[in-house]
Amino acid sequence: MDNHDQMMFTIWYGVYHTGRRELNYAGAGHPPVLLLSGSDEAPTDCQQLESNGPICGIIEGMPFTATVCAIEPGARIYVYSDGVFEILKTDGCMWDFKEFLTLMAAPLSEGESAIDRLHRKTHQLHGNQPLDDDFSILELRFPTEIRHRDLMARET
Repeated sequence: MDNHDQMMFTIWYGVYHTGRRELNYAGAGHPPVLLLSGSDEAPTDCQQLESNGPICGIIEGMPFTATVCAIEPGARIYVYSDGVFEILKTDGCMWDFKEFLTLMAAPLSEGESAIDRLHRKTHQLHGNQPLDDDFSILELRFPTEIRHRDLMARET
């Protein structure tokens, strides 16, 4: 740790293989990424892609293990910081992680965004005061179909 001036960080890293519809990923102390299958209006599955490695900077030279998972057409993933679900509610209690999962896996209404819904919910829980931690979230949507010409362009 002396080499890093006591600095540490978490990370989640993924590579998607279009032709095989596979996601190869690894993580270091990061919250689990959410993988939702099915349509926005009727998600069929909410899987947590765990980050099994230690926080970067804790143990020098620590190896990280990659995991591969199948990706359904039209699936989406959410990569987020811990500040997204560690919300101090106005009653002084923390928001339960299971409630966060339920909210993220709930069907979306026509034109509704899961991130906008999450943002509204955090304001409802915490009020309009600034949050105590960062609030970072990224949504990635996988294609519903793969066009042959897309595969050809990627192979050359």
